[in-house]
Amino acid sequence: MKPSTRSTSRAASPDNSPQSSSQFRTDGPNALTSTAYAADFNEVKSLGSKNSATRTPEQTYIATFWQSAGGPALLWNRVARTLADDPTHPLDVGDSALLFAMLDLTTADSSISCWSEKYYWDFWRPPGAIQRADEDDNPATEKDPSWAPLLAAPYPELPSGHLCIDGASLPVLGRVRDATGSG
Repeated sequence: MKPSTRSTSRAASPDNSPQSSSQFRTDGPNALTSTAYAADFNEVKSLGSKNSATRTPEQTYIATFWQSAGGPALLWNRVARTLADDPTHPLDVGDSALLFAMLDLTTADSSISCWSEKYYWDFWRPPGAIQRADEDDNPATEKDPSWAPLLAAPYPELPSGHLCIDGASLPVLGRVRDATGSG
């Protein structure tokens, strides 16, 4: 008999659910005048450009993979399906339902908090930052009015939506994997 994933159900209990979208407020983005901001800016300017001469084909593939249709929630649900269908440690219907409920509730909670943060800080995305770098008062950043990104998004930059969802999804999937011996 396999260990039940139901032992992890406390993770999805109301006691562990966020009470407010601002409960996990971050410190926000780096100051525009900081060296950390300049380092991030210049890395994105170099690697994130549509016509980057420094980005490798592998980096381009990885970036476009993670930006695939459906986003990270769909990708992590595919991983969950693989865990649930693992022929060496298949989950029964109840455990499969619990897995997807925990994963998708966690994803929803993290998305709500993440988008609350994005609009709280309302930080500019790379196209605006790079095309208007002369406004950031940072001598280590240089304006490029013709810069275009490999991938673009129509919402504020920070925090990363992918990282919010990934950071919430991976512990759920890891608990199931550990409880079943899958993967």
